[in-house]
Parts: sequence; C-alpha cells; structure tokens
Amino acid sequence: MGEIVNPASIAAIIIVVPLAVALVGAMWSDVGTSRRDKADGVVVTWAGLRLSRTELILGSEPAATRIPLAGLHAAVTTTGDPPTQVHLTIDGHGDAIYRSRAYSYGASTDARKLAMLLNMFAREPYTAQAHSDLHRAA
Repeated sequence: MGEIVNPASIAAIIIVVPLAVALVGAMWSDVGTSRRDKADGVVVTWAGLRLSRTELILGSEPAATRIPLAGLHAAVTTTGDPPTQVHLTIDGHGDAIYRSRAYSYGASTDARKLAMLLNMFAREPYTAQAHSDLHRAA
C-alpha cells in the first residue's frame, strides 16, 4: 500500500523552503553590499546614500552616481510634533538631494551622523597624515 503523507509535513515544507530561500538571498545581498561599501571606502549609509571620505555615492549599484564632497553641505530636519519624518537635504552642486524616512530614534541619529560627517569631510580634503594624527591625539 502507498504511504500517506502527513499534511502537516507538506505545510511545513511549503513554509520552510521559501523562507530558507529568502534568507539565503538576503544574506547574499548583504554580503555584496558590504563588499561594495568596503571597496568604496564607505563610512556611513542612509536612505540610499553612501558616504566615503571623498565622495557622496547615490545608490549601491556599480554605476552609481558619485559626487565629490567639496562644496557640499548637509542639513537634517524633522517634521511633526511629535516628529513623524526625518529629512536630509544636501546641496552645493546644482540640484539639491532630498531624502526622507519615517521618524525613529535610529533614523534620526543615522541621518545626523551622515550630515555631520559629510559637512566635516567637505570642509577639508582627507589626507592619510591628518587621519593618523587624529588617531594619535585620541
């Protein structure tokens, strides 16, 4: 006689296999992004913006637009009371760049970190000597 397959087993397979595939895909994507960030010297990311010491990178694909930091300025604002949105504005090279996210403590902190670092890196050109002096002073 033929074996009877337990319906619970079939349901488990239907649920577990797609979840496993999604997990592997997410891990693969994250590894690719991490490698790209490391290769590009990215120090912070937020809302599709990636910041290195010398340029602002719009997106994470290999052909992403790269904008030199010299002359750029970033500002962060929130809207709502209590805050509901975090807005980042970057201007200085023609058209301004706007990004917004739903407000959370993390979103606000990350946006302010990107703005602070962009403004700092845009003021003075990065040199290896200045970087090593900074670490020695700390």
